[in-house]
Amino acid sequence: MNTKLSMIPKKFKKFTKTAFVTIASAEGEKRKSSFSVFPRNVEYYGMEENEEPVLIVRRSLGAMIKPVATAVLLVFLVGIAVFAIISSFSVGSGAFNAGLAGVLIMMMFVINLALEIFVKWFYSVNIVTDERVVDVDFINMLYHTFHEAQLEHIEDVSHSVSGLLGSIFDFGTVRIQTAGAIPEIAFEQVPRPQDVQDVIHDLLELKQEGKI
Repeated sequence: MNTKLSMIPKKFKKFTKTAFVTIASAEGEKRKSSFSVFPRNVEYYGMEENEEPVLIVRRSLGAMIKPVATAVLLVFLVGIAVFAIISSFSVGSGAFNAGLAGVLIMMMFVINLALEIFVKWFYSVNIVTDERVVDVDFINMLYHTFHEAQLEHIEDVSHSVSGLLGSIFDFGTVRIQTAGAIPEIAFEQVPRPQDVQDVIHDLLELKQEGKI
């Protein structure tokens, strides 16, 4: 058996000209954190028993450069502050203790920022199945949003790429117009937005033709 096709669920293998089969055939068993075709072990609230996840995407790693750079810069500044305190004050002095307390507060802030960046990236996911599209936005530890639209309610799909980083790293926003309660679902700063759009378009065609 072709190992590049083994990852594709049986009911999709005959659709050889679709974007998702073409991408899966090209990538084989590769699993990427931000863009994964036919991902394994994907479940979410309300998922039906025979529903097949086709694509899962997260915010592009290219789009994470700015927030990660901010966290790294803050770590660098904390290091400078520690060096300045050690160089300028005697250990145990009031000024040393006050400076150390300030550095600890800064470190807690930086650690909290780094955790927030990772958690928001990891848990904010966009899922495309053979039944619906799902957008989960993890705002913070106490709040997240969950939007979904059945394929038959999708009216239009478009994408846009903006900015230098978006052009270099090929990430952008995929906008899905629906006839449901949520008029638009947006997959923001996702990698390969053209491929995401093509996958959804192909699924819409197959759904309209009654093939899935």
